[in-house]
Amino acid sequence: MNYKILKEKFLGSILGTAVGDALGKPIENLSKIEIKNKYGKVEQMIDGRYTNNTQMMKAVAESLIQCKGFDIQHMANQLVKNYQPSRGYEYELVKALKAVKANKPLPFDSLGNASASRIAPIGLFYFDDSHKQEKVAKDSSGITHSHPLTKEGSWLFARSIGLALVKEDRRNILVEISNISKPPYKKALDYAASVDVKTDTLYSPTKLAVSSNIWHSLGAVAYTAFFSSNFKEALIYIVNLGGDTSALGAMCGALTGAYWGIKAIPLEWLDHLEDREYLEKLAENLFRVKADQSKA
Repeated sequence: MNYKILKEKFLGSILGTAVGDALGKPIENLSKIEIKNKYGKVEQMIDGRYTNNTQMMKAVAESLIQCKGFDIQHMANQLVKNYQPSRGYEYELVKALKAVKANKPLPFDSLGNASASRIAPIGLFYFDDSHKQEKVAKDSSGITHSHPLTKEGSWLFARSIGLALVKEDRRNILVEISNISKPPYKKALDYAASVDVKTDTLYSPTKLAVSSNIWHSLGAVAYTAFFSSNFKEALIYIVNLGGDTSALGAMCGALTGAYWGIKAIPLEWLDHLEDREYLEKLAENLFRVKADQSKA
């Protein structure tokens, strides 16, 4: 692939994670009806500040850059180092990070989406090595989320991001991910892949389940990324579904950003995004490390 285009897609996915996260943050945990009653429809950045999803994604990217690849202990330490209570870490994640810091076993198995919402840098960095990508995605997820289903979902999402870099047909991406998935992911992904683009639209009635459960999140993000005609439409749609809007926004931004690239993200959103310059440099550095390894 053209290196210029690939760099734009790296930027699109990293910045897309933060943009989606920030777009969804102010309406976190509101229902679809509550969002409609309070805002009508969220279409613009309300404050531009991101949550723990982006804070953790930064830790993942920083670790990959500093180690020039995956080092599980370094990444675990970086996740702990980057912890900021004001970013809205959920209770289970706080407990997990405390256990990591104390070098103790995780206190419980979580089926949440937090390890998938931070996975974009791994999906990008290992896009050309599916076996390494699977191992690293699952191992990195296991730092805070040890349940096999959560590890599986994080890998499936990382693979989706990697495929979005190189494939043009989004239905083929969905079909490929569905083919390597197992229940309960397969049901959600098969539904997203089965819709008829000739008769249905993004806003057609759907059977989407929206929650912080990782397979529900992956199904909703896959459906939205497949049906949307551009980055902006995808992000507006998914955050207005309600529920875990920051994580859903982060995941959708990561995937659609990897597909369409940085130029597809509205400038008015980027202009209001917290730490935009740092995130751009982070994406560029991640791409540079990857490019240097590819050329070696």
